[in-house]
Amino acid sequence: MKQTREQCSMEEKSEKELKCIQTKVSKKNTSGIFAKASINKRSECLSLNTSARYQSTQSQSRKNLQAQKIVYENNHSDESRDKKMTSSQISSRSKQRSLTLNQLIDLINDIYTQKKKFDIKCIEGRQPKQTMEQYLYTYLNQHYGLKGIIIEWTTVILNSIKKYSSEDNDVALFGKMLQNECEEQFRDVQLQIKESIDEIITDRLKRKYRLKTEAEITKMFKEKQKGYLDEATWLEVTQKMYNEENARLLEAKIKEGILSVSQVNKNKENKKLLRMPVKKTTIDFNISFKEFRKIILDFQLKSHEKYIKKFIEAFRMHDTDLNGILSEDEFKNLVTSMKLFNSNNETQNLLLIVDPFFTQQISFSDCMNLFSNQHINAFIGKDPLAGKQKITILEKFLSENSTNE
Repeated sequence: MKQTREQCSMEEKSEKELKCIQTKVSKKNTSGIFAKASINKRSECLSLNTSARYQSTQSQSRKNLQAQKIVYENNHSDESRDKKMTSSQISSRSKQRSLTLNQLIDLINDIYTQKKKFDIKCIEGRQPKQTMEQYLYTYLNQHYGLKGIIIEWTTVILNSIKKYSSEDNDVALFGKMLQNECEEQFRDVQLQIKESIDEIITDRLKRKYRLKTEAEITKMFKEKQKGYLDEATWLEVTQKMYNEENARLLEAKIKEGILSVSQVNKNKENKKLLRMPVKKTTIDFNISFKEFRKIILDFQLKSHEKYIKKFIEAFRMHDTDLNGILSEDEFKNLVTSMKLFNSNNETQNLLLIVDPFFTQQISFSDCMNLFSNQHINAFIGKDPLAGKQKITILEKFLSENSTNE
């Protein structure tokens, strides 16, 4: 009986242990199932998030591409329009766009400044210097780059030069340079004339007002620049700057200009007083500083044009394509036609000076600069007993051609 009881108790224990083990195993299985379910849920969420993110990035990239396309089209719309623009459309647009006188002067001054830097780079790179006409296109290309806009702005500038040449000497001079009728170095001459006018007037103010300070004299001079010059002042300027003959010519021109302006003003004022007796009035020969300086500069420019006229004609005879540039052979033919040298060695020496890098491109300004600075021994005047003197090549050529007329 004892054995049976022990056996029963052992069986009960074993059954209980089996049940505990089964319950533990079942719990582990259920926890594993739940863990698998949570993992599946997490993977599903992650897959949903990644797909959502992918879709959002795809839509954002499409938006970015559309935005870039719009920007590209906006940036290149001008180029496409310029390619499609006809010459009539360019001319119509250039007529609508115009420059004021101050805008044109500022543009011309900037072109001068940039061209000086460009010429230095050409020399350093052993490249030929450009004419003013060539550099105008280079300048506009650097600023705009599109062919249609360059043509349009060129037309605007040329039309503005035609419009303001009679009003301003700087504009007129720039127009002459574009046409190769005046060398680029002549601008330095005009700048020197402006400085001389300012210095003479300032010196006169210092002599007249000896007790005034430098700042007060400067202020008075600036007022003169904005206002008028009396007859004694502008007469002193002309007499100090020019010889007696030219000073008299300038005096006549200035007085003629003053009289014409005063006559126009009188006609405007006396339209309603035509029946009243005319009273004798004394004429005040005062002139505005701006108008006086313009007369001086115009006189200098016209005198220079007249002086170099024969050389311009000789240059154009050998400039076959009329672009203001000579090749090596054309330059040699020019020197030969001047009839100033007996040997080819002298011509070759001049060629080495004007074209040291053998570019085969010698501009009108290069020739003028060369012949204005290189000297030769020559007789001056008709008296052979006076002996030979050193004069410039240009001076010798022009003096012989003027005497031959």
